[in-house]
Amino acid sequence: MTNFKPIALATLIAMLSFPSTPAKANPALVAAPAICATGVGCILVGTVVVAGVAYYVWQNSQTGEEYHMPIEDPEEEAEEWDEPIIARDPEEAARECQARATHYGVRLSRVQEPSRLRRGQNQQYRCWFI
Repeated sequence: MTNFKPIALATLIAMLSFPSTPAKANPALVAAPAICATGVGCILVGTVVVAGVAYYVWQNSQTGEEYHMPIEDPEEEAEEWDEPIIARDPEEAARECQARATHYGVRLSRVQEPSRLRRGQNQQYRCWFI
């Protein structure tokens, strides 16, 4: 294994032996040239923007993430989906499911009861909507 102490000591001595002088640079910022002053510059900027957007879309298609709402086809058959609720009896579950369907603006398909019905106790029902 190399001993780094002599290398560090030599570097330290070399840095300390250089005289420090103030910088004589102009502190004003250099104005960036107009990139679209030529047609080639505009083409380059456009190419970079299009490639960046294409890469962004490609990456999101690889991960499966969606940042947009898919357009639904009105001719397509509506999918059925469910939502669990807690209710004491089937009548209360039906009222709650109908209230949710009205609130969501969808149609209530059916109310699924639990596998074992116990009257007077809170149980999980499922509201099925279309």
